[in-house]
Amino acid sequence: MGLPTWPRAGAGKIMEETTPTVLWIEGRRRRQAPNLMDKVAKRGFNVIRVRTGKEAFERMDALRPDVIVINAPSIGSSGTRLVRKFRALYPQTPLILFHATDTLPKNVPNDVDVLPASVSVRRLLSRLRRLTHRTPSHNCIQVGPFRLDVEQRRLFVHGTVHELTPKLARLMHVLMQHAGYSISRDALFREVWQTDFTDDTRTLDVHISWLRRVIEPNPRRPRYLRTLRGRGYILDISPDDGDVPHAHPCHPPDPSHSEEDGR
Repeated sequence: MGLPTWPRAGAGKIMEETTPTVLWIEGRRRRQAPNLMDKVAKRGFNVIRVRTGKEAFERMDALRPDVIVINAPSIGSSGTRLVRKFRALYPQTPLILFHATDTLPKNVPNDVDVLPASVSVRRLLSRLRRLTHRTPSHNCIQVGPFRLDVEQRRLFVHGTVHELTPKLARLMHVLMQHAGYSISRDALFREVWQTDFTDDTRTLDVHISWLRRVIEPNPRRPRYLRTLRGRGYILDISPDDGDVPHAHPCHPPDPSHSEEDGR
C-alpha cells in the first residue's frame, strides 16, 4: 500500500488536548498586555511568555506551541522579520501579530492574523479558539489503542494526542498497516525514507526510539513496538489491547462527544 503525500511540518510534540499552548512574545514597552495574557490564560490556554524573538526560537522545539503571538510594539519593531522567520522555520504554526494602532505592518504573509495591540479580550479569544480548533480527518487508521490521523499526523494514545514529525508519522503509519507482522529494517527504511540506499539505517534506530517514547508505557521495556533480532520490528497488538489487532479505517469522532477535542 502506497503512502500519501505528507505536508511539511515542524518537530513533533506531546500535549494535553484540552490545553492549547500559546507562545507569547511580549517585550517591556507595554504594560497592558500582561493583563491580557492573564485573561487568556484563565480561559483555558497555556500561555508561555518570552521577552524576545531569540528566546522564542530557543524554546520552540521544547514547547511545540499551538499558536505564536507576537506583540510587535512591545519589542520595538514591526514584527515582520520575526514573522517571516517563524513562517520559514515553522510553516504550520499559526501566528498572531499585534501592531500599533496607527501603523499597519507591510509584507506580512496572508496566513498571519494581524490584530491591533489594543484588541479586546473577546476578539482575541475568538481568534485563538479558531486557530487551535482542529477538524478531525476522515483519513485515519486504528490499531488496538492507537489511532493515527494520517493527514494531520496526529496519533491518539490513551486520551493524549501526539503531533508527530513527518518521518515519525510515516513510520507509525507503516507499522500500523502491518500490525502483527515483522518488517525488516531495510523495508522500513525504504518505505519511510523512500530511498533504496539502506546501508546506514542508524537513523531508523533513532526514530524507533522516539516513537517508543510516544506509544510505550515504559520505552525501556517495549510492550508494543518490539525488536525481532535478525528480522526487524513488529507492532505487536493483542486482543486484550482493545479493538482488532489489524489496521482498519477509523470513524471520525462525533464533534458533540469528541474526547480528543476536549469539547
